[in-house]
Amino acid sequence: MKNIDTRDPSPIDPRKKPFQKRSKKRVENILNATVLLLETGGIEGVTTHHIAKQAGISVASLYQYFPNKQAVISALFQKWLDWVNERLDELEKRYYLKVSCEEFFDLLTAETLETTLYSYRAENQLSRAMKTSPDLIELDRRHGNTVAGRLAGFLKGYGSPLPEKELKEAGLILYQMSGLLYYQFGDETVMTRKRLLSWSRTMIRALLQKCLAP
Repeated sequence: MKNIDTRDPSPIDPRKKPFQKRSKKRVENILNATVLLLETGGIEGVTTHHIAKQAGISVASLYQYFPNKQAVISALFQKWLDWVNERLDELEKRYYLKVSCEEFFDLLTAETLETTLYSYRAENQLSRAMKTSPDLIELDRRHGNTVAGRLAGFLKGYGSPLPEKELKEAGLILYQMSGLLYYQFGDETVMTRKRLLSWSRTMIRALLQKCLAP
């Protein structure tokens, strides 16, 4: 007899996946409405009622797809994760081991800081929203570990002699550093983007030197 998973679904799981064109369009409208609310009012302005109103649907219609606000945030974050992984895949395919380690991470840094899926403010607020429930925190943590693991793998491929544990630590530091810099990049009142990118490369190259040193 097959084992049947009788656990309750996670509170951040969607209620159902859209298959028909109309349903897919409605879910896309819900996600786009949430992005707009994050941009204009921050996470404090995001509720299921506000999302439904912005999307031009009833709350009951929203609940057909998402059980709560956190589930909408999770779907928005998952869409962003897919986009991030696509960008990493593309950079890996085009440049990994074809340029020097420093050049490769320069390209990663520029790609991380200079491109967005939504907007700097919306993604900043999305990051804040990922701290609002245990399930979202766990999803965010898993994503961070996954990206850190990929960065550690890049370092290893470029010949880093660090043991596996330290490589993972270096990958996590690179990931966290990129996140910290990213949310400053959209605010030129801190410093110009050109200057921030220059400082970012300086700091990351210093870390790379330590990772690659014999």
